[in-house]
Amino acid sequence: MKHLLLVCLYAFRRYKKCLKNFFVLAFICAAMGGWPAQASIIEWTLNNVTFSDGGTASGSFIWNSSTNAISTWTIQVSGGSTDFLAISYTPFQPSGTGGTLFGNNAGVTFSLFDSHAPAYASSSLRYLVLAMVAPLNAHGGSLAMATLAGGFPSQGFECFNCNPGRSVTSGEIEGVPVPIPPPIWLLCGSIPVWAGLAKRRKIAG
Repeated sequence: MKHLLLVCLYAFRRYKKCLKNFFVLAFICAAMGGWPAQASIIEWTLNNVTFSDGGTASGSFIWNSSTNAISTWTIQVSGGSTDFLAISYTPFQPSGTGGTLFGNNAGVTFSLFDSHAPAYASSSLRYLVLAMVAPLNAHGGSLAMATLAGGFPSQGFECFNCNPGRSVTSGEIEGVPVPIPPPIWLLCGSIPVWAGLAKRRKIAG
């Protein structure tokens, strides 16, 4: 913010004859520096998530509370004592899907096709279901994994549609708002360009 303010002031002093109409923009630019980031987009990070076979899950996903949609995700799971091998859930995996919300936004499902599924599995379609004790919210914070026996929504799990499977036994997700610069910064950043063009026109005239 300090650097941008100096740029605005420098542009005004050097081209003050051409910047009379832009003084208000420079003032707004400085004044808006203290505005908080918009909190509608939250990054949720998995912390200490473990499965019943000793495997783990880590990574994060981006959720927009305004549109109630998950835009991207990267979640790595490790193998345990069962036939679940390590793999990453991302939008770029074959038929990878994500952002299916359940239970009033207290659960989310990711899936992909796993070519290394065990021969006895019901399908090569692999699901990761995260169930939380409370819904996702627009402010972030910590949400514990639901670990009560009985399956979703009282417990998260991973499965091959859906046999075999392994349940989530511990962990949490931590939400942090993603900073979004206000659009006025675009106007402030372009002040030197406008000033240069104005000066060139004056010289040409």
